[in-house]
Amino acid sequence: MSRHALVAFIVVRTGVAALAGGLIGVLAGTVALALLGTAVPPLFVAAIGVLAVIAALAASIPPALAAAYSDPVRVLRTP
Repeated sequence: MSRHALVAFIVVRTGVAALAGGLIGVLAGTVALALLGTAVPPLFVAAIGVLAVIAALAASIPPALAAAYSDPVRVLRTP
């Protein structure tokens, strides 16, 4: 697997998890606020979900690059 493919693999897996978590969080928050009788604009709710996914994707890039450029034999070697 090439370095670019490894970075893409890690970022895509993070994106899938972030999308699922963002969707669940937005739905749970919307239901909770509806039960409390508070109205939140739908555009604001959508923006929060999108921001959560973007933040997760941005946070996954440095560890993905570190994993792609490290030597697996050296990392897995135990003293």
